[in-house]
Parts: sequence; C-alpha cells; structure tokens
Amino acid sequence: MMLIASSASLMAQTARISKIVGISPNSDGLAADSAVQQFTYSADGKISKVETRVVEHDSDGDYITSTTISFSYSANLITGEAKAIESEGNGLPHTSAESITYTLDNGLIIKETVSGSGEDGTYFYTYDNDNRLKTLLFLISLVSL
Repeated sequence: MMLIASSASLMAQTARISKIVGISPNSDGLAADSAVQQFTYSADGKISKVETRVVEHDSDGDYITSTTISFSYSANLITGEAKAIESEGNGLPHTSAESITYTLDNGLIIKETVSGSGEDGTYFYTYDNDNRLKTLLFLISLVSL
C-alpha cells in the first residue's frame, strides 16, 4: 500500500490549484462505486489533512477504505502521517499506518523517507541548474526477522 505517494503529487498540484476542498472521482466507471476526498488547509494555506473514502461493491459485499493523512511543516521538513482502515465484505477491518518525511533545500525536496508501508526506504532527489528533477535514487530499507 502506498498512501502518501499520491498525496505528494497532490501537494505539488495544490501549489497551482488553490483551495480544492473535495474531489469525487469514479475511476472504474461503475455507478455504484464511489470515491471522495476532502482537504483541510492550515491558516497559511498549506494542506494539513486529506481524508479519502472509497467504497467498491461486488458480489462478496462492500469494500471500504478510509484514509486520513495529516501533514505538518517546518522550515526544511514536511511530515505526513497516514492511517488507513480497510473493510472487506463482512470481515474484520484491517488498520495500517505509515509515515513519510520530505527534507527540503531551497524549497526543493532533496530526500524522502518512507516507513510503515512495506516499501520502506529513502529517495534522494537531485536537480539541474533550472531546478528540474535530474535524478531519483531509491534505497530500500531491509529488515531481518
């Protein structure tokens, strides 16, 4: 599960599209399925929370995923904490959590650290002289059991 990756691109888009308060996409075209996102902003206009609820229907029942991602900001860091609850049919809900930290240098992300997602690791970003992304290096965190 990669909850925050889409939020990172969402944060970048928010700089261009100001104050989106909700999105109701329907990605598979089935009228019975639904997906809703709601956005909360801090006093200085930054996204502070993204709440998503996806409901899918099939012959086994409803599949519901509710996700809340909270963001905090400091001079050179953006931190995101995601919590998800997934319910499949009539089964017990599954809860997961992950976190991500973006390290900034002159307003550009130079390092991204992900933990709790099953794809834990660190991304390193470099840019050319025009601040265009030049390289992206991903180092996987291996855990021995």
